[in-house]
Amino acid sequence: MNKSIKKILSLVCTVSLSVSLGGCGATQTSYDSYTLTPKVYYGFEAPDNGATVYTEDTTSQLTEADIQRMNNGKARFVYGNQGYVSFINGKYSNIKVKDHEDAIRTLQRVAGLIGLGAGSEFFANHGSRDARGYTYYTFQQRYGESTVLNAVLTVIVDPDGNAVGLSSSFTPNIGIPTSTTDVGPDAALELIKKNFSSYNLTYYPEYTHKIAITYNGNTYNAYAIYTSNPDSVGQEFNLRYYEFFVSTEGKIITFYPVASIGTDNMDVTRAEDYFKNLETTNKSFIVTRFDGSKETITVPVSYNKTNNTWYLADASRKIAVGPYDTMSNYAIPEFLTSATGTDWRNQDLLAYDRYIKAYDYYAALGLVSVDGVGIPIMVCTQMPEDNACFFGIHSGWACFAASDLNTFSEAQDCVGHEYTHAVFDSSMISNKYFGITGAINESYADIMGNIMEMLYGMTQDTKWLLCEQSGTTLRSMSSPRDYGQPMSSHDSYYADPNNLQYDNGGVHVNSSLLNLMAYKLYQQGMSLTEERSLWLTTMDMLTPLSEFKEVLESLLLSIDINGFDPAYKDFLIEAFTEAGMLE
Repeated sequence: MNKSIKKILSLVCTVSLSVSLGGCGATQTSYDSYTLTPKVYYGFEAPDNGATVYTEDTTSQLTEADIQRMNNGKARFVYGNQGYVSFINGKYSNIKVKDHEDAIRTLQRVAGLIGLGAGSEFFANHGSRDARGYTYYTFQQRYGESTVLNAVLTVIVDPDGNAVGLSSSFTPNIGIPTSTTDVGPDAALELIKKNFSSYNLTYYPEYTHKIAITYNGNTYNAYAIYTSNPDSVGQEFNLRYYEFFVSTEGKIITFYPVASIGTDNMDVTRAEDYFKNLETTNKSFIVTRFDGSKETITVPVSYNKTNNTWYLADASRKIAVGPYDTMSNYAIPEFLTSATGTDWRNQDLLAYDRYIKAYDYYAALGLVSVDGVGIPIMVCTQMPEDNACFFGIHSGWACFAASDLNTFSEAQDCVGHEYTHAVFDSSMISNKYFGITGAINESYADIMGNIMEMLYGMTQDTKWLLCEQSGTTLRSMSSPRDYGQPMSSHDSYYADPNNLQYDNGGVHVNSSLLNLMAYKLYQQGMSLTEERSLWLTTMDMLTPLSEFKEVLESLLLSIDINGFDPAYKDFLIEAFTEAGMLE
């Protein structure tokens, strides 16, 4: 196992965004909130003997020169467009970090470098720890009742508890918000009664409680309100209640069918209720590939004794196959059914098998589902568009789409590509999906999907082609120009990142720049398992606004974390420079 990821806090997923081959989502969770108060800093003195002694200092802020002295001149910095630090590669604090609170303390003396003043608000989103003992504490920025879009900060801590890196896309100098109104639980309940008066609902006000949820990328203080579920939605799975969420400002946010009321568990795993009454068994099927060849696959199918029906679903992994229309248009989970458990469509079985393999691939690395805490997965087939995509998180499900108009979902690198989109967005908490940041998103999906396919032994390809096992090759990571992609930012194929009318600023075109780096590393002698660890580790360091400079720094730090040959760092710096990726 090259990397094990353990989520320390419930992860907050994000905005509904179609991220596909030809191109995340709403969840709910509780969070711990923090306010930065840079009034007491931890400074350092250099006595005559040359030792570094940290003392309490009420005035000073560290400069880049101070941090360079702490790292013997080897620290590296990236500055964003507004002149504030977006990445520190090096130790920047002597405070030992054991939890999110300690991580906050390390930020006090570098607040000036990253552009944060007194009153800056943010909350602990999640933490992850890899197999080598490095921990990544991630925060999102708040402004009053709102979560600041794409504002994420991660503190990177080594096994000894030292803060050895920092990545930030926080909005600098955001100021202090004015106070907001709290309508109270009674008014929140009356709002539900008023707007759903035509429903025959039974209310359970004794279970109303105040929580914080994230929906469509924004985190709200809200009231959870419970009612009966008189609809057919979820009834076959015994989901007898509805869980409504009303913001403290008096806005209905969303609601879900649930199996129980009054729970303190506000995780996305409430969608697990759909699997409680299912009994799963493995069945083997012979399927036909795009080229007419036959393949035998073994996949789990589940039986529901409540209605004597079989579902193309796995109650253990919590993966189900359903029609695209109901989830895409109505956010209503619906499973494909069978009276016998054997008469499934060929293309549905193939897509199901490949997504199970993607799930198992990441699970073996310690990442359970796409978010690390086991969010259920819906593979939605019969999408009317000629594409394949991860189209976000809906009603507590991570949703992927497959189409009958192509055979993309037969290719493991294609499915791994889409699955990685969800992992990538979850790790960095969304992504600005256009221009350079969108191209980085696409590249990570290509890289991890291709490595997945090769490590599974499901291709004989040596050119690092994408989707070649579907019969339609889309890209080449070794020779990008063969498919109209650039080799550098000076290439005639390079797309203008600011021209959003063309491929969202070239997200599927300029992805070749990072793809080529992955291929070149392999040529330099880095094994596939090493590459997997290299890129997977960097996912925990990047923010939604990270560009090529930040990606380079995360790769350099990942080489150190994984104990790889330092010569790879010199190679990457030179390769990024030659490709014009640092300009």
